[in-house]
Amino acid sequence: MKKLLVISPQNPYPAKDGGKISIYYPLIHLTETFEVHFAFFTLKEVTWETYDHFTLHNVRLYPLIKNTTDQALGYILNIASALPYKFQKYTSRKILKRLDGICQKEGITTVWCNHAHVAWYGLQLNKSRGVNIFLREHNIEYSLVKQVMHVLQNPFIKAFVWYQFIKTRKFEIRCWKMFRTTFFISDSDFALAQKSNINNKCVLLYDSTAASPVAAGAIKNQPVSQVDKEPYSFIFTANIDSFQNYYNLKKFIFDIWKPLIAKDNRWKLYITGNERQFLETKLKSNLDENNIICLGIVNDIQEVVSSKKYFISPTYIGSGLRIKVLNALAQGEVCFVTLIDLMMLKNLRDEDNIVQYDGFDSFYYKLLLLENNTELYNKISLGAKLVGTSFSWSNYVDIIYNEISKVEGFTGR
Repeated sequence: MKKLLVISPQNPYPAKDGGKISIYYPLIHLTETFEVHFAFFTLKEVTWETYDHFTLHNVRLYPLIKNTTDQALGYILNIASALPYKFQKYTSRKILKRLDGICQKEGITTVWCNHAHVAWYGLQLNKSRGVNIFLREHNIEYSLVKQVMHVLQNPFIKAFVWYQFIKTRKFEIRCWKMFRTTFFISDSDFALAQKSNINNKCVLLYDSTAASPVAAGAIKNQPVSQVDKEPYSFIFTANIDSFQNYYNLKKFIFDIWKPLIAKDNRWKLYITGNERQFLETKLKSNLDENNIICLGIVNDIQEVVSSKKYFISPTYIGSGLRIKVLNALAQGEVCFVTLIDLMMLKNLRDEDNIVQYDGFDSFYYKLLLLENNTELYNKISLGAKLVGTSFSWSNYVDIIYNEISKVEGFTGR
């Protein structure tokens, strides 16, 4: 069986958010066709439970202990680096030597890098050992940096972020040209990458839903039943510790949610993945006064999501593919999304399998339309399920295998 070294900026176990899901499930499925060696960054030693879990799934583990949290001094010293800070903080000559030793000892000739954050290691191993390198972009980082820059107010911070954007864009495009193949997980990212003159070295590779291509108990030709759904309810699922999620939720609350409950106080917004005190502090809003209910960390996210009538993904800043939206679609949830979300997949269509809004007026108009038209609600629910259940990790791994086999020259499994 061909050997594959996978490098990741984080430990994806347990896979409880979109970023971890998109690393964890492909990793497990890759063991069907490769002998997988998995190196990942972590702030501290991993538990024996983690070792046991990956050993059970035939994944050989190499934790890379390094402090990758943002540091003020790190930002200052980054001025002299060609790499943007968000990538530079992962680099280490000591860790590179360890990875080189793994490749030498195990006879590894293929390296898979999850995220541009760890692409530097792929480039260095290719240079020193001649291994074939493949990059999987979780999202286009320079696009995110540029979006963040546009919403900042402080001119000094804005100038610094612009400098980071220039370095991020330069390095990412260099990676796309240097890696054998770069995989993009959304139609919008793929289209943006193709404009960068990278000689057809990019491949579209969609993520799948969390555990399986079909949500538990889903029947593809039936819409979601509204009987058990709480009326006048929306749900948002994301940890707002990241600037991206924080900005998106805060903008939604002020631009959409507050005007909505001012018109109709029956509506409730449920939020998972955050502690109540943290949520109130970050949002600077009284949750009770705004009909916002903090559910914290939930044990069964699918069950909680399916109990609410609408799913909301207010992406004003974002790139890549939102797995939380895929999961909701696979359950047949009626999802309200922004244009950025709509553009991530070419088969998403407004009022057919998803609901896209631009501002409060369009949001409120479409919400009233759905509330007064059960047939339309059920149509969108069924369309959502057909889209969400069309993705699978098995197809994902087939694409990877085929691309690697073209370079490595092996056939069969």
